[in-house]
Amino acid sequence: MPGYTPKTRPGHGVGVIRRSTAPKGPRGAFQGQGVVYTPKALGLLRRFIFRAMCVDGEPGEPSASGPVTQTDAPEHIVQPGTLAVEALKGGQEDPQEYSTEEEPDDEEDGEEGEEEDEPSPEADQKKPSDGPNLDLASSWLGSGVVQLPFVDGHVQFADAEEPEHNWHLPPIDWDSVPVEPFRKDFYRQHPTVTKRTQVELDPWRLKHKVALFGTEAPNPILNFKELVLPPQFVAPFATFERPSVIQSTAWPALLKGRDTIGIAETGSGKTLAFGLPAVVHASAQRAVRAGEGPIALVVSPTRELALQIQVELERLTAHTKLRIACVYGGSDRAEQVSTLRQGVELFVATVGRLMDVLQSNVTNCLRVTYFVLDEADRLLDMGFGPQVRLLTQQVRPDRQMAMFSATWPNDVRKLAAELIGTDHVRIHIGALELTANPNVTQHVLVGREEDKMRRVRSLLDALEEAKVLVFAHTRHLCKQLTQELQKQGYKPHCIHSDMTQAEREQSLAAFRRKGPSVMVATDVAARGLDIADINAVVNYTFPPTIADYIHRIGRTGRAGLLGDAYTFITSESAHLAGDLMRVIEEAGQDPPADLQLLVREHEHRKQLREQQRGRSAGTGASGRDQKGAGRSSGTGAGQGGGKGDRKVGGKGKGGGKGRKGKGGVD
Repeated sequence: MPGYTPKTRPGHGVGVIRRSTAPKGPRGAFQGQGVVYTPKALGLLRRFIFRAMCVDGEPGEPSASGPVTQTDAPEHIVQPGTLAVEALKGGQEDPQEYSTEEEPDDEEDGEEGEEEDEPSPEADQKKPSDGPNLDLASSWLGSGVVQLPFVDGHVQFADAEEPEHNWHLPPIDWDSVPVEPFRKDFYRQHPTVTKRTQVELDPWRLKHKVALFGTEAPNPILNFKELVLPPQFVAPFATFERPSVIQSTAWPALLKGRDTIGIAETGSGKTLAFGLPAVVHASAQRAVRAGEGPIALVVSPTRELALQIQVELERLTAHTKLRIACVYGGSDRAEQVSTLRQGVELFVATVGRLMDVLQSNVTNCLRVTYFVLDEADRLLDMGFGPQVRLLTQQVRPDRQMAMFSATWPNDVRKLAAELIGTDHVRIHIGALELTANPNVTQHVLVGREEDKMRRVRSLLDALEEAKVLVFAHTRHLCKQLTQELQKQGYKPHCIHSDMTQAEREQSLAAFRRKGPSVMVATDVAARGLDIADINAVVNYTFPPTIADYIHRIGRTGRAGLLGDAYTFITSESAHLAGDLMRVIEEAGQDPPADLQLLVREHEHRKQLREQQRGRSAGTGASGRDQKGAGRSSGTGAGQGGGKGDRKVGGKGKGGGKGRKGKGGVD
């Protein structure tokens, strides 16, 4: 384009789009010359053209002197490195298709994009097309082709900054890096554990649905007397009755220095399962000096989960000299950097902030010998697979590694195969597929959307002595529901992605206090919230998937306690009613009659639609047969006609080509 030189980097180049000829790529994207452009990128392009045609902020005709260049462009023309953010008015395309609204930063916030505000009624109203003619703009710009450099869906100008998360961590040649030896086997088996035979253990494993994979997996520890460790490590468990199943099974393997994969439902005690061995491991190594990296590293998908891991580790290290750092996006980076540079033994981090401090050389992983991926399935669901693989290359190959997850899908299996050696222990607690916690009694409330507010007030009145977590699917509805409950005299807490990190922490701290309270939350808290005394979960809006439903209700019934889940479901979610009924039955509970009725009604409507489609297909086939028969009849009549016999559609011998020959005998 005249007036500026596009900035290019190796592997990126300049993208080319022809508005009328660009072929559609996957998921509504458009493809240029070897590059796929998303609707967001095209929205930026449209906005660029619009602004280039504006005079005093209004659409106008091209000037007689030709296109405006970088050197003589007034302020309202797009300058290199600056894109106008005003919305493009009019146009034939759907404005939502080219939306450039800033999306949540998953890598910094550890949040998904599911918390989208519901569209306002005004957004649905069609406005008259008073915008610029894009074809005119394209021709005015020169050749009908607009050339702009694109990187990751963003326009790059000569003075534009690098993409905020274009992480690059140079690979480490571990053969040339001097590393100090470390100890990882701390396990002393109690005589009682040693004497237990497989015949004695089989009933326990069958009862708790424990499956072990791997060679020489140690016997489980069934009580804290069998945990042979120095007193400072056992003291934090003084009030515990017994270890959870995942702790009983994972502690011996991890304390022995084995790479371990743990698959267990939410609320099963996975944090302490890898946390205690992390503390023991770090305590046995040389203390970290200022400027050195940590010994134990735990990677978390969300900031809430990272903070909760920090709390558990602080409890485990209360009688030690170990130091802990927790870094995550949305908080004071300078304070986090200062803590890291002083040196810490235990390091908890979300992916985005961890990549940040490593790339900026605030810290390093040269001393990491105990490496944990917590909620590995969640990390992959949020798209952090490439970053996790990149991070793993920064950790010495002879590390001890632990991976914990609530599910065991194919992508998690593939990641485990890449990052963990073949000599590992894999522990499955419960079913291999995601199932609901049987300690949670599931209640389903079938009804109409307009009745939900009244019914939720009645429900909260009945649960006035309980600690209740209420889920709303969008942040807009979360705010709306919170305000409505406040009007009714309740004092609910609230957490959603529009809140600052300080506001979130304040709200969570208030909800954690003992006593009855209500928290309204979006799904941002569904996998990151660990509060043991939540008595009930209320699904005000039905979650988008059954997996989300299971994760939501898993916020109650934790640590062996009992809980209740109340779920509102309307006809809009009837397509998930069958899966909901299956989850309830698999937990050993009976689905309510009105849910069963909703399932039957949905199946009946589904059958009617299929029958209607079948009849429509049959009608179309019949029409095609009749048309074919007529064509065949006309062709035959034409062939049978004599020369010039147009009555039977023949133009001559070998006819059937005449107009009436195609349609049959006249």
